Amino acid sequence: AVLMGAILLLAGFAGVTLLLLAQSHRAARTRLSRIKAFSDHVVENMPIGLVATDGRQRVAVFNQVAESVLQTRAAIVIGRPAQHVLPAALWAPVAAADASHAAILEKEVDCTLAGGRVIPLEIGAGRLMDENDGYLGSILLFKDLSEIRTLRNEIARNQLESGGNRGWLN
Repeated sequence: AVLMGAILLLAGFAGVTLLLLAQSHRAARTRLSRIKAFSDHVVENMPIGLVATDGRQRVAVFNQVAESVLQTRAAIVIGRPAQHVLPAALWAPVAAADASHAAILEKEVDCTLAGGRVIPLEIGAGRLMDENDGYLGSILLFKDLSEIRTLRNEIARNQLESGGNRGWLN
């Protein structure tokens, strides 16, 4: 009877422990799901283009701004080698950051799209590393500078015109 009581007591403890572990696992999975949904929402709605590759340099993330600027759909490029789907002006800084092991490489480039249209971009490229310095992939952030460049040109033209008029009035 004592042995049977001990076995039942152990079984009860094991059952309670398993129940607590199952609840903890379910809560952790729910939190992880919320965090993933939040990060996916942030990536999709950020105001700059984002392309991330995995450790084999295949496109893993391609947000809406990247689709709009590069005039291609994420469904077409996800999973494909980045060097084959990204314009050379975008892939070169990613490859350079990888080769030099640079944390971040920033520059402005003129990017030629498939249709021959050239757009100015401000880009930042870098390597994605885990906590043990293991290579996870690359990240490329970019912003279309077309409007900014147009405004700069208008300001310069206005300054030239007003500078010329000032000389004429004086």
